[in-house]
Amino acid sequence: MRAALLVPVKSLDNAKQRLGNAYDQHHRTLLAEAMLRDVLIAVTGVTGRVAVFLVTSDARAEALANEFGFGVIEDRRNESETAAIEMATAWCQSRGYDTTLVEDAHTSGDRTPWGAPPPDQVIAHTNMYWRSQTAPGRSAGTVKAGDVDFLAGP
Repeated sequence: MRAALLVPVKSLDNAKQRLGNAYDQHHRTLLAEAMLRDVLIAVTGVTGRVAVFLVTSDARAEALANEFGFGVIEDRRNESETAAIEMATAWCQSRGYDTTLVEDAHTSGDRTPWGAPPPDQVIAHTNMYWRSQTAPGRSAGTVKAGDVDFLAGP
């Protein structure tokens, strides 16, 4: 099994908008970058078992990926975590990686004002879609976050 861990990273320049009343954008960006660095430090524990890719279009996130020796899958749309993971998972699958989506660890932006279904339905559809993905000689599926064991290896 050839496995990859995908870490979606939105634009750090626009990160943590919900903290806008407490912090200016500069400090929210610094916070997001520090949080990303903490995630990447934690992820280094699995690099011997899986390839690690940041899914991003953010230059600072790409620089951090390079610093940690991780790959980058460019997310040109920077739309949502769900869209980024869908694109990156398809990218991985087309390059020989098996795919497993952590079904209760992704999000979707609310696009109901533009006629889209509510986020919970988008997530449910994404999970259903990835449960049935196939590619020659590869596996795909979903798993709950509590069932993920990165220490077990492939």
